[in-house]
Amino acid sequence: MTALEHVTRVAPFGVRFYDPATASPVVADLIVGCSSAGAGRVSAVRTPSGAYAMYGLPGLAAAEHGTGDDAFWRAPPASGTYRIQVADPGGAFLPVSFEATLPARRLYTAACGFAGTPSWQPVPGQAAPVIPLFSAPARPVPPGAAVARAQLTLPDGGPASWALLQLILPDGSTALGAADGAGRATVVFSYPEPPGLDVLPSSKLPRLSDQTWQLPIAGYFGSGSGGPVAGPEGVPDLCDLLGQRPVRLAADHSGNPLTTVQLRYGRELVVATAARSTLLISP
Repeated sequence: MTALEHVTRVAPFGVRFYDPATASPVVADLIVGCSSAGAGRVSAVRTPSGAYAMYGLPGLAAAEHGTGDDAFWRAPPASGTYRIQVADPGGAFLPVSFEATLPARRLYTAACGFAGTPSWQPVPGQAAPVIPLFSAPARPVPPGAAVARAQLTLPDGGPASWALLQLILPDGSTALGAADGAGRATVVFSYPEPPGLDVLPSSKLPRLSDQTWQLPIAGYFGSGSGGPVAGPEGVPDLCDLLGQRPVRLAADHSGNPLTTVQLRYGRELVVATAARSTLLISP
């Protein structure tokens, strides 16, 4: 049979999302899209592998119908920069946005990161780049996981919208969470290994319910102007979110810095300034 026509289709954008709390791909059904003036909204579709792909972006028709070979990627026939927005209608993850220069040959990876964390890519056992999504306050805590919460406030009493809260675990790894627009920070992570597990006989180990860990804690907040990276009702840019500045967490009314917190197995860790229900931050 003679082929009369050979048609190719190139996906200009693809992305995979990562859940730092479980160190695994995000399995929630997300809304991933791009809005542009005069062209409406283009939504991504979820592929069987769990990645999200997007077609029909304005200005990329020539690229979408290209050959997709090496010559094509050396000089795509059309390109542009697009703002991608991500939301979770189920409420487990905070919204985020980022800019992507398209078409992209491989799954999108952010050109920024948080210096205190390991690379977000690849997902263990996978070779694909990923984008992190942070837990929202309403997220159900996975069975057997630990959670730290804080209502982060500024000296003027306003919320520390989109601030980051970081815990350093005994093995040197990092648990990182973000506040929502109202300043409610949620950090979900796996419990550390009980101390002495590798040197003490099981008969000498304390009960699991009595296990405690002293964990270093740190906070990050603000853009270059000193304000939040997005308004309380806004959606933060991923690079702005990860690039926030270190701030002091107040341990008490005198402003003494809070540097460590105690995690107890099976109990939710609520971090707050002494005699307050909130955790006060300051530059």
